[in-house]
Amino acid sequence: MKLRFLRFGLGAVIAMAVTGNLAAQVAGRGSLSGLVTDPSGAAVTAASVTLTNVATGVVSKGKTARAGLYSFVSLVPGSYRLEVSHGGFENTVRDQITIAVDQAETVNVTLTVGSQTETVTVSAAQDIMDVTSSTTAQLIGTEVIDRIPLVQRDIFQLALLSPGVIPQDGNVTSIDSGRDQVSIFTINGAQQGTIYYILDGSPLTIGENNQGVVIPALEPPLDSVEEFRMELNTTPANVQTGAAGVISLVSKSGTDQFHGDGFVWLRPDGLDANNYFNNLNGVPIPDFHRYQWGGSVGGPIKKNKFFFFADYEGTQQATGAQLTTTVPTAAEKTGDFSGDPGVTLYNPLNFGANCPSGAPSPCPQPIPNNIITTINPVAQKYLPYWPSPTNAGGGAIPLE
Repeated sequence: MKLRFLRFGLGAVIAMAVTGNLAAQVAGRGSLSGLVTDPSGAAVTAASVTLTNVATGVVSKGKTARAGLYSFVSLVPGSYRLEVSHGGFENTVRDQITIAVDQAETVNVTLTVGSQTETVTVSAAQDIMDVTSSTTAQLIGTEVIDRIPLVQRDIFQLALLSPGVIPQDGNVTSIDSGRDQVSIFTINGAQQGTIYYILDGSPLTIGENNQGVVIPALEPPLDSVEEFRMELNTTPANVQTGAAGVISLVSKSGTDQFHGDGFVWLRPDGLDANNYFNNLNGVPIPDFHRYQWGGSVGGPIKKNKFFFFADYEGTQQATGAQLTTTVPTAAEKTGDFSGDPGVTLYNPLNFGANCPSGAPSPCPQPIPNNIITTINPVAQKYLPYWPSPTNAGGGAIPLE
């Protein structure tokens, strides 16, 4: 009885392990599975299944299990060709199978009785469907990424193409860009700052300084991204999220053919137009220009084995807008704050009983005459780099 129980337990563990292996989905990759049957609908066992990446020529091979099932996991997103063969049946080819990032595809194949020297090719598998996941998501492919205009070429702005994604303050016309701006988008009413980021299956999410939000660690160049997938609230269990959603990116890779491109995006001062209110008040056009340039190149190192891809993007931007900030006066740089009315400096290293009304004793004691006599040597090294104020006593300096 005890031996039978151990056999049952071992069998259950093996079954769960096999099931987990078949269903496993690596983040940033895709998978393909299906059922191979004969014309009567019976499963075909030990059929040879070959999957070829059309762009790179990389081949994966396998055989159907006893139930006629096959499975390929951790596939690089792209276009694939599936070939199935078995003795007594014609070879069957399913062409133009698209594997997308973080998506499990299903292609079932029915073999036709005949000679293996004959081949049946089906272009564009019509029965591709995802029956293994309830995730709500939107896939944005290369053709959209290449054609849609993006301010500052910010790849994360593609999140706005998905339903339920609302930018900061609901302002869809804002030109604000950058990884911190996208992080404060909301998805279907979820809390801001809870969008998580993945690049090629690896976490790209970091915490923002002094804020309860997360941001991407970097902003990949636009031309380096092959696919963009926006996972909405119902995210898969293999991705850590903050309940809002996940942005999953896949990098481009080299192929069996050398390819590349280049671009220049110019916005010079001379093409800027003034806005209505500036014209109304006689304010001149603000100085502003933005130049972006770059390119990419990829190709084979060894056919069907190794590939390379490189990408570069540069940006130069300048604006004539002025900002006003406060800087130390010449006296304050020496530790003399006696000329600051209404200001009392306290020494955090000198505690005593002379405390303000209502304050517990002991407490930090005031610095005599608001003059600091001991300045940290490290701070003294920084002081010469502070600019001097342009408005005497106001401490205001315009920064360009």
